[in-house]
Amino acid sequence: MERVDTIVIGAGVVGLACARALALAGREVIVLESESTIGTGRAGSFYGAIRRYWPGLKDGAVQPAYSGIRPKIQARGEPARDFLIQGPKDHGVAGWVNLFGIESPGLTAAIGEHVRELLRD
Repeated sequence: MERVDTIVIGAGVVGLACARALALAGREVIVLESESTIGTGRAGSFYGAIRRYWPGLKDGAVQPAYSGIRPKIQARGEPARDFLIQGPKDHGVAGWVNLFGIESPGLTAAIGEHVRELLRD
């Protein structure tokens, strides 16, 4: 690989969908993920946290699945927003897209297409 057009950080649902959409559009894409396995790298810390309020939780009872946190991404007094997508025209960094608050796997394909359009220029 001589040239990379786009680097996607995080191999979660949205990251992989964006990488796929960009690759289908002909871009050379690399996905970076800090964990060696997706969805299981932090299972041990989950057990400790859960056992603070559920001491009887058995090892192996927790399985990787999709979950989300609903961050507040608007300033006080602004209308509520579920997510924010910023492209190069918003922040001035060519080839970079910020995805804040994305938690719905149902929106994944549409978001990937939108990211591809943001990077088309």
